[in-house]
Amino acid sequence: MSLWIDNGLVKPGEEVRIAVSERSSNENKPETLTIYPLYLETGRAIRETVALEWRAKSDAQAEAVVVYTPTRPGNYYAEVVTEDGPRSAYFSVWEPGMTIVSFWSAFADSFHSRGNHKDLYMKEAKAYKLPLDFELMLVGDNTFISTWYLHRKLRTAQQEVAADVVPFFDGAYFHRVHPDFQDRFNYDEEGRVPDPTFHGLTAERCGKLIEGARSYWKKWGYREFTGISTYSPSNSLMLACRQAGVRWVSGLFPEYDFTDGRALWQSAWVQRHAGMPEFPYYPGTDDFRKAGTRGEDALMIFPADRRNPVLNHAGFYAHGTDTLNCIRHYGDGAADKLMEYAEVFIRNNRLTRGESPFAISYTLQMDDLEMDGQVEVNREMLSRFAQRARAGDVIFAHKRHLQQYYARHEPATPEIACCVGDLLADAPRDTVKKFHFSRGHEDSAGTGGEASQGQYDLFGPDYVKEDPFPEVVWWEGAEGKAAFVERVPDGVKVDYDGSPQLPFWWYDYRRPYAYGDRDQPERVKLAGVSCRVEMEESGERWLVIDSPAAFSELPVCLWGHSRPDDVTGAGTGTFAGHPAKIARSPYTEAAYTLVRVDVAPGSNRIKLD
Repeated sequence: MSLWIDNGLVKPGEEVRIAVSERSSNENKPETLTIYPLYLETGRAIRETVALEWRAKSDAQAEAVVVYTPTRPGNYYAEVVTEDGPRSAYFSVWEPGMTIVSFWSAFADSFHSRGNHKDLYMKEAKAYKLPLDFELMLVGDNTFISTWYLHRKLRTAQQEVAADVVPFFDGAYFHRVHPDFQDRFNYDEEGRVPDPTFHGLTAERCGKLIEGARSYWKKWGYREFTGISTYSPSNSLMLACRQAGVRWVSGLFPEYDFTDGRALWQSAWVQRHAGMPEFPYYPGTDDFRKAGTRGEDALMIFPADRRNPVLNHAGFYAHGTDTLNCIRHYGDGAADKLMEYAEVFIRNNRLTRGESPFAISYTLQMDDLEMDGQVEVNREMLSRFAQRARAGDVIFAHKRHLQQYYARHEPATPEIACCVGDLLADAPRDTVKKFHFSRGHEDSAGTGGEASQGQYDLFGPDYVKEDPFPEVVWWEGAEGKAAFVERVPDGVKVDYDGSPQLPFWWYDYRRPYAYGDRDQPERVKLAGVSCRVEMEESGERWLVIDSPAAFSELPVCLWGHSRPDDVTGAGTGTFAGHPAKIARSPYTEAAYTLVRVDVAPGSNRIKLD
């Protein structure tokens, strides 16, 4: 028996297709399906029962399809009761101002023991009907044994709560996924796998790995996957996904420069991801690290988790929606900090009434054997999110549901603007020094490699941050990504005059990318540019930009010089005749206008009123 929903994220008034499948030979098929509208908001006070009309799908399978049209935004689930117990599937209805949360967890034979797998968070999934995405790492000998106990657990999760199970590709085991990769399983004298990524592979060879994984999924009894996961993709992999009908890729970490490690697992994941969007996006056709438009295939990338992008640019990784890193800093208080981080985006989205889904992703990773309490923190976080959803402004989604929604409604990667502070400002000082200021990627033991180069040299080797970072505002969309700081801390090197109105960094996606997979994309250089806001006696405000070069639609942030109604449109529109977006401080509710202006060489005066 299976209960499955493909388009489980909709607008009010859109149809949801709910499919129930059962063996044709079973004479005790369920007669009804029950839908629980707004179940988290109302405590399951409302239910709707629908009769199931069974039809032959094949000689062996019968199917009953229910088309349901929800009218109110919020959290829903469908359920059928079978001889073996209830089967449920989550879906949700979104409207502007709501925030979407998704959960994913990766599992690998080499990382986990039988006892440490726990129950795949099935207790929480069943109690709160939350959608879970599991990424099965194709690593280790046990993984490729059909009778491995974890396959049984994951199949049960698909059957009982419609969890997604997708392949996570690790270059060290490509040879097990497809026979054409026997040459990949070679270690050098230091125990490292040479080039164990998708880098350097043709689209045809990448396609063979997708083909091999699909063969295993059928053999192991999983539903056919629509997405895949990996840490180190390539442009050739994106092309292979488009050709093979794969609709989404996850596991990527924005802003990572993961090239310095010497251990096997470190050398495996070369990630040169500077300037990559923080939120779900359509990858550009010339490079997956920039956003673009929908295209015919609507392929999407789902970054692994949310972090502060400015601090990431300084090599600061240990904060955001990754439970593992949060526990390193806050221990038993990690769940509080994870929820605090969520409120930053929930509040910002509610205040700006964003017209596109604002999805944040939380990592239930990795049930680390060396990290005491991680599983318990994950459980507490799932429970607290279910409680938080009662307020009516939080819903959940599978990645496949998000991709389907974007494919129907978003012709290009939507613009997003938000504001976030430094959530590590109150962490213990020794912890902050150990993890917060590494300029290379650090593993769980805190042993990073050599300092990364490029934009990470914004912070010199002797830089020590004594004061908390100010609020950070960033904007991203199909045309670029930029971040702003209200005050550039002392000792931080920037190539412009340090004006808070100018971007701390800016990546222009309109520019053609011609970087290799192992090259780091470059930000726009603003050397010699200065900016200020002038107020005349008449009360008129002018934005003054002095520049030695011309810039098309240079992003500018108006700190304290804007109001929510300055921008026409629901959070996106124009301001003083220029493209603009509003970000709202989750702490003070102040409105920050991000406006993009054309700049000519010389002095530019732009009237703001």
